[in-house]
Amino acid sequence: MNNNRNKKNINPISQEKTTVKDYFKLGVILAIIILFFVWIGVYLIEEKSDEVQYIREDYTITKGIITDITLYKGKSVTVKYLVNGKIYKESDGIDKKMTKVRGDSINIKYSNKKPELMISEYNWDY
Repeated sequence: MNNNRNKKNINPISQEKTTVKDYFKLGVILAIIILFFVWIGVYLIEEKSDEVQYIREDYTITKGIITDITLYKGKSVTVKYLVNGKIYKESDGIDKKMTKVRGDSINIKYSNKKPELMISEYNWDY
């Protein structure tokens, strides 16, 4: 029985103090995560900017029909439009106050080279 008193109490959870080195590791990990999300944001903005520039090089203005308005994860409008006998259904962000509803017509600019690329009249880049 006396043998139990001499044994150290072993706790599976370490009681060690947090060191500066541990805080540094945590800081580096958090910095990497933040930089990753910043990089994704910059990439997506540049991609959209490239698409707008591509449309501006050679575009046609036409009318489309609003098929959906989405407020999930940002405001966007889905538009159905006809180019050379083919129907396209694409979405675009809404940057301006929207006064139209589903089923209304809307002005869009689409790329003559890639008609699937379009921007609506509610986009700042229109």
